Amino acid sequence: LENQLIKSLSPRYNVSLRDDKTYPHVLLTREDWPRIALHRGPRAIPGRYFGPYPGVTAVRETLNLMHKLFKLRSCEDSVFRNRSRPCLQYQIGRCSAPCVELVPAAEYAESVRRAALFLEGKSD
Repeated sequence: LENQLIKSLSPRYNVSLRDDKTYPHVLLTREDWPRIALHRGPRAIPGRYFGPYPGVTAVRETLNLMHKLFKLRSCEDSVFRNRSRPCLQYQIGRCSAPCVELVPAAEYAESVRRAALFLEGKSD
């Protein structure tokens, strides 16, 4: 709310939020194989938004942990649809390679559910 008021009213002496940036969020997309990513700006992409976070560093640290724990994809849809082999993220244990169907859909959906609970501060 404060951020929105500062952007709309543009107070003369408020220099701390004068840039056009908005607070970053973690985005869990609403797709057959959801991805998790950093998002900044209007909520135009369908999905669940978690945040806001105080800065991009906090979001990147959160995403780093999320990829290690839940192995959700981070690739864009254009890359995801055109893969024929597992990516580097799969090789280093940060993705379960849903792009080449190395993980069953039900197992991936469970990882997505658990990741959302984690971001909400809840558990099973």
